[in-house]
Amino acid sequence: MKKTKSRALLTMTALATVVAMPTLAFAQSNVGTLDAYYIPSSDLSIDVPNFGSADDSGDGFGVKGLFRFADTLGFVGEYQTVRYDDFDLDADQYRLGAGWFMPTTSGIYAEYTNIQLGDNNDGEADGVGVHGRLAGDLAPGIQVYGEAGYLFLQDDSEDIEGYEFLVGGAVQINPQLGLFADYRLTNLEGQDSNVEFQFDDVRLGVRLYF
Repeated sequence: MKKTKSRALLTMTALATVVAMPTLAFAQSNVGTLDAYYIPSSDLSIDVPNFGSADDSGDGFGVKGLFRFADTLGFVGEYQTVRYDDFDLDADQYRLGAGWFMPTTSGIYAEYTNIQLGDNNDGEADGVGVHGRLAGDLAPGIQVYGEAGYLFLQDDSEDIEGYEFLVGGAVQINPQLGLFADYRLTNLEGQDSNVEFQFDDVRLGVRLYF
């Protein structure tokens, strides 16, 4: 899909920019963050070989968090739900994992991932995702971050795999409160059917630091 390739290219370019920034001041040292967010724009693209493709958009909300302990170890968790208008379809995601994190929240982590499509979990796939994260401060209270990962999922009939990219930034208003915005692209493909799913989510929210 042309749109898939262009969005993936933009996301990888943005992530590469974050990785290459030489002036990041790695100073943030909060124990953890808890985010509540709104998804004003979410796109779902489905491409079925020999049948064509379909696209839909919607909105939703979610919560996610990162809690660091023992200096370099941490837990991550997320719940997100989106309603797509034309498909009349819900997409829910549940994630829970752990990994190694620096004080800036740069690190590597693995998480259990469950993605459900449909009101009655008609299309459910779960498995493991592995991610690398780079984060740093552009200035006091202004952080940018990027992630790259790969998901290994399975539904009732086949393995489903694909890549995931995320880029974002946050502004810390005071020691306890901040605002953030990020964009996440998830591209998954059935290994037998070659059916391709792509999720594009823009997320805006409030961040609590603790």
